[in-house]
Amino acid sequence: MSWIMKDFNYSNEPFAYATNCFSKEEIKQIIELGTSYHQQSAELENNTHNSAVRNCVISWIEVEEKSNSIFLKLSDIVNTLNDKFYKYDLTEMESIQFTEYNADSEDFYTSHSDDGYKFNLFRKLSVSVQLTDPLEYTGGELMFYRNTLNECSVAPKEIGSVIVFPSFVIHEVKKITSGTRRSLVTWINGPRFK
Repeated sequence: MSWIMKDFNYSNEPFAYATNCFSKEEIKQIIELGTSYHQQSAELENNTHNSAVRNCVISWIEVEEKSNSIFLKLSDIVNTLNDKFYKYDLTEMESIQFTEYNADSEDFYTSHSDDGYKFNLFRKLSVSVQLTDPLEYTGGELMFYRNTLNECSVAPKEIGSVIVFPSFVIHEVKKITSGTRRSLVTWINGPRFK
C-alpha cells in the first residue's frame, strides 16, 4: 500500500482522511492534467455563477486512459475509509473536479453541502484531495461545521492528503489570501439511505 491511513480509535471530526496518498510526481501529473482541460469559473448547482457565493476556477476530469489511474487510486482510498468509518452502500464515483483557488482573485466557496439526488442515486460521500504544499499559500482552509457555523474543524492541509466526508456535512473553503491552492473534488453516489 503506497498511502497511509490516519488511524484513530475515536474522533469528533466530521471527516475521515488518509495522508501521503499521492506522491509529488503523481501530483505534478494531476496538475498538468487538470490544467490541460478547459478551465472555467465555477458554477453553482443550478448552473449559474454567483461570485458572492463561490469564486474559483475548475476543470473536469472524466474517466479516460490518461486519468484512469487517478480514479482507481481514489476509489481504493475512498473504499478503505468508507469501510472503516461509514460503511455506506456506494455504487459509483462522479467526474473529478480540478479546482484552483487563487489569491489574486480572492477565491473562496461559502458554506454549503454537496448532497443531492440524480437518476435514483444520492450523493453520499464527498472527497477532497490536497494538491498544494500548505507552505505555498495562506487561507483557503477547508472548514467543516457541526451543529452551528460556530463549531468548526479544519481539514488537514498536507499535500497528498485525501479527505472524505458525508455529503450532507456543511463545509466551506475560506478566502485564500496568498498563493494558489489546488485540489481535486469528487462525489460518491449510492442508493437511498435506509
